Amino acid sequence: MTARAIYLEGQKIGNMVYLRDAPSGNNRMAVFRCHCGAETVAFLPNVKRYKTKSCGCSRTPGTHNLTKHPLFVVWYNMKKRCNSKNSTSYYLYGARGITICNEWLVDFKTFHDWCIDNGWEKGLTLDRTNNDGNYEPSNCRFLTIAENCRNSRQTKLNWDIINEIRNAKLLLKERFNVSEVAREYGVTKQHIGCIIRNKRWVV
Repeated sequence: MTARAIYLEGQKIGNMVYLRDAPSGNNRMAVFRCHCGAETVAFLPNVKRYKTKSCGCSRTPGTHNLTKHPLFVVWYNMKKRCNSKNSTSYYLYGARGITICNEWLVDFKTFHDWCIDNGWEKGLTLDRTNNDGNYEPSNCRFLTIAENCRNSRQTKLNWDIINEIRNAKLLLKERFNVSEVAREYGVTKQHIGCIIRNKRWVV
């Protein structure tokens, strides 16, 4: 009988990262981390042979070619800032404990269909009603960019937020993206520049 191969947590297998074994029958299954940051369960032999390359984010769902839909980028970026420590926005989301409900995390079409049924149209942005809450149907809505900025917890730059931005600059260093941070806080890049250079600013 062939000995069962042993894999270490964090080991790259095929195109994904092995995390742990998953309950299975004759075909060995495991939990992997996809390149987008999401966790997925897949047959280990298929991952080794590159038959399974992602959690599904890299393939066209169904027959509708939904990966070309604008909402796919919204979904991808949502997962990245919540699950990937390499995202420059991770400290504002994943690091604060913001998560994505499982039905959205593992299935883009479910997210897509919810958005369409709940008022999404081009020019609107996905917003969490409770900024400390998760990405889930009961806590999400669509706003214009201007409305999103006005309702953001960061609209008024108090000293806590200013220090948060400066600490992020120290922590992220060259990965600190001024444009992304400015959008997140609802201010201009010039405001962010003044803050990180310890100058005065006007909001």
